[in-house]
Amino acid sequence: MEHRKHLAKFLDGNKVQSFITGLIFINAITLGLETSASIRSSVGIYLQMFDNFVILVFATEISLKLYANGLKFFKSGWNLFDFTIVLISLIPSTGSLSVLRALRVLRILRLLKMAPRLKFIVNSLFKSLPDLIWIFILILIFYYLYSVMGTKLFGESFPELFGTLPTSMFTLFQLMTLEDWANGVAKPVMSVFPYAYIYFISFILITSVVVLNLIIAVIVSGLEAIQTEERKILMDELEKDIESDKREILTELRSLKNKLSDIENSILNSSVTKKS
Repeated sequence: MEHRKHLAKFLDGNKVQSFITGLIFINAITLGLETSASIRSSVGIYLQMFDNFVILVFATEISLKLYANGLKFFKSGWNLFDFTIVLISLIPSTGSLSVLRALRVLRILRLLKMAPRLKFIVNSLFKSLPDLIWIFILILIFYYLYSVMGTKLFGESFPELFGTLPTSMFTLFQLMTLEDWANGVAKPVMSVFPYAYIYFISFILITSVVVLNLIIAVIVSGLEAIQTEERKILMDELEKDIESDKREILTELRSLKNKLSDIENSILNSSVTKKS
């Protein structure tokens, strides 16, 4: 059991993690080089050999972590992410699942785990995910309402923009991104329907202004929550260290007191012996 703890500590150590980080960085470059036909024709075999080496290293690392941590390995979301990436990398390059091999580029995302600040940001995003999902549901509700209204109001006159429900939703997406929304969508419609500006401006205000600020507020709240948790963890660790130091100091004081008592007793005994 003790050797598993040492192995887990070694795998999470700076040397191993620095090696893995460097390997991921180099692999990111080689995966980009593989997209060039001329490079593949000249050094493709070496790139493939290096890719196989990376897969072997990652698979070995995950196997050792599984052995060292046991089922506790799967309690960490980052470990599950690493495990999934390695499984994708092991998919054969031939057969019906070969298309999934393109997903091996996701190995680069392991760099998010290596950089503390990036890891902090990703953790805050995951912390905000439940609230973000509800915001996206709110956006979908407004999308649906405005798509139905747009199709009924402008569909006959502008079928290319609001002819069907999916077409209306795509047009509204263009409005939300503010990509040529005035000249490309609003002005042509307003030339036939003068009061259509109420429809367009209200939609843009709701989706691009209000909802966007809600998303920013939720993400900032997630960042603050993660920071609070980290501070709490640091304070708990600091309190534990202080308590441990207190115990050590008290133990040393008791030891000194006992030694002083022994010295005092020995002096008294020697003085009694001399008198007698």
